[in-house]
Parts: sequence; C-alpha cells; structure tokens
Amino acid sequence: MADSLDAGFDTIEHFSFFTSEGVGLRQELLDEVVRRGTFVSLTVGMRPGKAPTPPAVVARFAALMDIVAKVIASGARVVPGTDSGISPGKPHGVYPYGLMQLAELGMPNRQVLRCATTEAAKAVGRAGRKGALLPCADADLLVLGSSPIDDISAIADIRAVYRAGHRVR
Repeated sequence: MADSLDAGFDTIEHFSFFTSEGVGLRQELLDEVVRRGTFVSLTVGMRPGKAPTPPAVVARFAALMDIVAKVIASGARVVPGTDSGISPGKPHGVYPYGLMQLAELGMPNRQVLRCATTEAAKAVGRAGRKGALLPCADADLLVLGSSPIDDISAIADIRAVYRAGHRVR
C-alpha cells in the first residue's frame, strides 16, 4: 500500500493492512491517504450466516474489522469492494451486504450510498456519467422497496434495475 501511495496511484485496493505477519494499522500511511485524497477500496461483505473461510482471514477477522472501522472514521475516501465470487462466503451478489457492513462499522447510511455511487464513479473517472442523477448522465438506476437512508438493509430489497434508462431486471 505504501508503494502504491508513493507511486501516486489514485486508488488503493484491499486497503486492509493485512500482511503475512498479521494485521496492524500504520497510522502515518492512513494519514497520508487522507491528506492526499486517495481513494481506498475496503473489501467488505459476506453472505449472511457465513464466516470468512480462508484460515488466515478467520484468525484476523476481528482485527481487520477494527481497522476498517478506523479507516472509515479517518475521513478517507472509501469505495466498497467485495471480492464477489471468490468463495462460498463471498458469492456473486454479496455487494449489498458489503454496504450494510460499512454501516455496521460506523459509516452513516448517506455516506454508504455516496461511496457506492458518486465516490465510486469519481474513483474510476466516470463522475458526471455514473453515480448520480444528473442531466446527460447514463440513467443507471436501482429501485428499492424502501429508503436505505432510514434502514441500510433496504439496499438488499431490489425491485428493479435500469441500465441506460432501460429496465434490465
């Protein structure tokens, strides 16, 4: 992560401080990420009722979640990532649970929605086209059964999906 920051990358994936020796926050690195406004992708979310399966993750899960909470509290520019599809606990479709986990770890619901939409679009150079309801934007919409601002779990109650203004689900 330090090498990525030193090289000037705009985003850092798997911002977890997870190494072969363990998990340990490097506060000076987090402070520099915040100062530079570098986007960090936090790998969160798993299917409800499933524990993380890789033994190294199981052994360090509590420490990892503590660090994710500290990254959220730091004011870093967070975007969610899930590693969907890599294991039974992280199947495709786990993304809503990642957003719920960000809220559980202290991110306000509005900020969760912002980091998954507007901030994610900025992180990948698509601001103004993706992640916002604006004139001339791509009209990608997710219709939910209730407000995720009131209850973030509403993010899993998907009623319709529109891509470029056309219903695809």
